[in-house]
Amino acid sequence: MRTAFVLVALALLAPAAPALAGKLQPPLVPYTADVALARGSGRADFRIQSAGEHVRLESAGKIVVLFDLARGDIVSYLPGRYAVERLPDGFDPRLFGLRVDDAEVEGREILIDRPVTRYKITGRTSRGPFVGHIWTTVENIPVRILVAEGRDTQGPNFGIEVGHLETGAIDPARFAVPAGSVKVAPQDLHP
Repeated sequence: MRTAFVLVALALLAPAAPALAGKLQPPLVPYTADVALARGSGRADFRIQSAGEHVRLESAGKIVVLFDLARGDIVSYLPGRYAVERLPDGFDPRLFGLRVDDAEVEGREILIDRPVTRYKITGRTSRGPFVGHIWTTVENIPVRILVAEGRDTQGPNFGIEVGHLETGAIDPARFAVPAGSVKVAPQDLHP
């Protein structure tokens, strides 16, 4: 149940290699990106940090979600308390919950002052199948995703756009629960 909350939170707030297919690969370098996520008429801004098998999502200081892809853990925390759950099989937060089954190169462009490759992608989300596009940097960092989910394939109904991107080392403490935090059951994290 808490896993569903985290996944819904990611969708509303808003890659481990087994979830990637086609020509998509995990990012080659650590990065920090400010991201706008839109789904339907909703929009949310958050920051993603990724280094190897560790991913951190933070939504405007409200909730932080840490993913340890190697261990398969999701850690959600609010100031002073945290909860741990299992990561759903194949879920990769760097792709924002998309399970890409196929990716085909369509071209090259410039986004956020960086050369990117545009792929046509197909796959599935918790809402059903999707078709769309993903743009990735030469370091395999997704900087734009536009997809049409479920039965509505007339136009994009889910998208992410990176507004600012930095590559380089990230303090490992960013992927850890702050000292002094109390572990609670997932259902007790958000009363």
